[in-house]
Amino acid sequence: MSEPTFVNDKVVKLIGVPLLGILIPNITGLISHSLYSVGELLISYVFFIFISFIVWQGNVWLMYYVRKRYYWQSKKYYKNIVALFFVNIVYSGAVALLLLNCWKIFSHENGNRSSAV
Repeated sequence: MSEPTFVNDKVVKLIGVPLLGILIPNITGLISHSLYSVGELLISYVFFIFISFIVWQGNVWLMYYVRKRYYWQSKKYYKNIVALFFVNIVYSGAVALLLLNCWKIFSHENGNRSSAV
């Protein structure tokens, strides 16, 4: 793997990233539609799409970095795959945790959780 191969991920970025940014908050219940105006909902979904894009793009950059930095011989191939997997999990978790906590500060969801109990 001496030559980096570039993956054309434009379709994923155009369709998959926005779809995940819309589906994940709805499936997980992060957004209660009744607490927001239409404009606030639009801003919330744009923010979740932004999170999805940052996680996707960061993972792509990490993949290229790891592939470029480490020698991919057959004996260490699985070690590199596992390392890449864990680096992506740590990056995705850290970015998602940071940005979701930022969203929680500005959202109306805190009042909804305490009144539902």
